[in-house]
Amino acid sequence: QIMECVVLMVEDPWLIVLHKTQFSFGLEKSLEQQEEEMEEERRRTWVATTMATTLAPLYSTYTTCRVQSAKLEEHYITSNADADLDELREEISATHLEEEMTSASSLGRVHVSSAMNCLSSLFGQCLPQLRELFEASADRTTLTSAIGGGGSVEVEITPDAAALLEEARLLVVCACHLLTDDNAGETPLVPDAIVKSTMAGGSGSAEQEATTAAVVGLVNSLVSLAEFQASRIAVSPADPRLSPLLAKTLLWFFHRWAPAYILPNLSEYDVNSSGG
Repeated sequence: QIMECVVLMVEDPWLIVLHKTQFSFGLEKSLEQQEEEMEEERRRTWVATTMATTLAPLYSTYTTCRVQSAKLEEHYITSNADADLDELREEISATHLEEEMTSASSLGRVHVSSAMNCLSSLFGQCLPQLRELFEASADRTTLTSAIGGGGSVEVEITPDAAALLEEARLLVVCACHLLTDDNAGETPLVPDAIVKSTMAGGSGSAEQEATTAAVVGLVNSLVSLAEFQASRIAVSPADPRLSPLLAKTLLWFFHRWAPAYILPNLSEYDVNSSGG
């Protein structure tokens, strides 16, 4: 309920969205009216900036705790065969996660720079371990071939490996919801908050350039991960440590990300109002 209240608050355009007031200094408005408009704009700017700064840590706290919770749950399920979820409960859980991530992305977009710092840090801890896990699967296959093993090799996924794979999958889901919208049946667009946070030029351009670099770095990391995983699947397609679910989640990310970010239709964006 706290998350729902915060999301409702951050989606209030008066509180959060910075609009450029179209001032008119002609004869139709008195000096007093013009000053009132400017003062109103200053108040809105102060409220939006204060709210963004205040709420920024909440996304990091939520994401970190949510990922850790998913890891612990996956570790427990893998450790206890009798604790496995049935299909109905898994479907309910997936629907709930989708709603959760949509709400969390609204919170993260209030201060995109802070949200990207959070995700970059979590990915930085997760991806090296994931590469080691994928390398281990390739090493196992190479060893089996070297000793002349022609049959299939039974590989059980450990609770620690399962928890790591779930951590990576959930981080991809978080990144996808933060950086993209579900534009099914509509023109794919980069979310307005992302556009405004990554446009170069104007006030705060240093932070915008840093945010742009973080977004580019994260996407490049996911491209590299997908390529690396695909190369290992080609060698050992039956190894469960290569996680078909993680591969499916990566493909889902690129399916939502690519149409909006690659060769975007610039006529769909109000570049001037975004600061660049």
